[in-house]
Amino acid sequence: MATFSNVVINSAKVAIAGGAVYYTVKQGVWSDTGEGSAALENVRETILPATATEYISKIPSPGNAITSGLGMWNGGVQTVFSFIANIPSNVKYYSKVAVTEAVSVVRGS
Repeated sequence: MATFSNVVINSAKVAIAGGAVYYTVKQGVWSDTGEGSAALENVRETILPATATEYISKIPSPGNAITSGLGMWNGGVQTVFSFIANIPSNVKYYSKVAVTEAVSVVRGS
């Protein structure tokens, strides 16, 4: 019985995903820029009249997205190199933690 319910659930998931893809293709979301803009206007006017403008205003401009992406990249690089620079102290600390946990597990059993 469990396999039948899995088939039904997975079929429903595939149908929902297929329907979503079909609807977006029919609306022109995946077409050229003009049809994509028309689809966005359609969503803005019919489906989400009050909230679409709010969400669209939260989309960052390309310049802000690039600046934000560069900042996140630089932060990631700094974190990696900070970790590499502190490997000796990190290894020392985490080895003490591991020994302490191992001893507590052995004593507890």
